[in-house]
Amino acid sequence: VGIFNGNGRNKKRDENDDKDVAGRIYFRPFMKSRMSFLRGLQLGGAFTWGNQPGTPGNMVVPGSDTSIVSWARGVRSDSQRIRSGAELAWVLGPLSLKGEWMSTQWDKLELSGQRHDLDVTGWYGSLTWFLTGESKNLKEGVFGRVRPKYNFNPGKGGWGALELAARYESFQVDHGIFDQAFATGTERVNSITLGANWYPHNMFRISLNYVRNEFDDNLQDLKGNDDENLILSRFQVDF
Repeated sequence: VGIFNGNGRNKKRDENDDKDVAGRIYFRPFMKSRMSFLRGLQLGGAFTWGNQPGTPGNMVVPGSDTSIVSWARGVRSDSQRIRSGAELAWVLGPLSLKGEWMSTQWDKLELSGQRHDLDVTGWYGSLTWFLTGESKNLKEGVFGRVRPKYNFNPGKGGWGALELAARYESFQVDHGIFDQAFATGTERVNSITLGANWYPHNMFRISLNYVRNEFDDNLQDLKGNDDENLILSRFQVDF
């Protein structure tokens, strides 16, 4: 549980008197069970609550920065925002499952004398499988560092750990904000990701993903199209 200045990330100073209260809990009810397939099951939940004065930020798709909710000039909020979520993680040997459901309720957005409450929901489910036989490590409520059985060393027959991954996710926003001209964009995004992760060492990860995003409406950022295809890569050093 924590109390934060409520002014968003990467702010050098507290510019208002409002605070956010945030909390998260997770538990592993079968950690000592005799049934090995249940030991890696983890459940959890989280929330934030606080006042959010000012203009809300536009909502974009991670990876492409395609705008899915762009607020009209003059939209403001002087009321509370509540975010809540539930999570599940399950490790079954080289197979792992993970999912989250999230919801945001933002009260009394204002524009030219009109008021509208905003509801946003989203969820995802993901599946990963180590072709090389490793297993995810549940550490402090999240998946910890992957340790390959054999680090990358071709001279000794070591090629690191190779993992295949798939994810489906969905985002939905209350259509009323578009009907009342509070914003432009689309009310729903569905996305599928297929990819692979290579861990040559426990401190390195190289990822390559194909992502397809499908939108309920044609978007200006996509020149009138309602879908986009992405190839995303990442090189990560963990120390």
